[in-house]
Amino acid sequence: MPILPSLDGENAGIFQLPIRQREQERQRLFLYEIDNGNIDNVKDYLLDGLNPNFVGNVSYDNKPRTPLMIAGQNYIDSYVMIRELLYHKADPNYSDDSGSVLHWVIYQNPHIVRGIPYASESLRLLLECGSNPFIRNDSGETAYDVCMVDPLGTSTCNALLLKEFMDIIRIQRCYRRKMTRKHVKTIKSKRRLALMKCMEFREGPLSTIRYDPSILERISNFI
Repeated sequence: MPILPSLDGENAGIFQLPIRQREQERQRLFLYEIDNGNIDNVKDYLLDGLNPNFVGNVSYDNKPRTPLMIAGQNYIDSYVMIRELLYHKADPNYSDDSGSVLHWVIYQNPHIVRGIPYASESLRLLLECGSNPFIRNDSGETAYDVCMVDPLGTSTCNALLLKEFMDIIRIQRCYRRKMTRKHVKTIKSKRRLALMKCMEFREGPLSTIRYDPSILERISNFI
């Protein structure tokens, strides 16, 4: 991790900067605290109203990253850091050339319970909080694809968890489409039945229209 000089002396000077520069400086210090795993300082920034949905640079990466992506690196307090950011409305679906935060946490070590390896806690937390496993990086790969390409660098448990959530989302999408079509057909059938009864029994607003099956058929096409 990069080591920066003490920042305590800089805090007083932040409030002397223009508003825009002041916010940028707060974001830079915020990323520094995340990168170094200082969870208490991160909580202080979030409770002070700092929005975690921004991109910024750390010293060892020239490309701007979100706080969630930086927190998704493989270190001890990563899960606690990600949980805190998500609690304060951090967007788990922001993506750039590297993909989403899922493309970062798949390199975390599996969670060990009584000697049995399970998927990363951070990965499960992100998926349960709505992170989209179908987001792709610049190479067109989802986080699951990366696990398949690099099985040694990632964890098999992480790949299985991603596959499980992707299958669940596919089933849900298919079910919603089926239910929507079924619902529409039901509504149309009820309208046709009501129109037919109205014309047949000479009741309602269409009581003056002579009953004619051909008219009913033509009208029902527009219902």
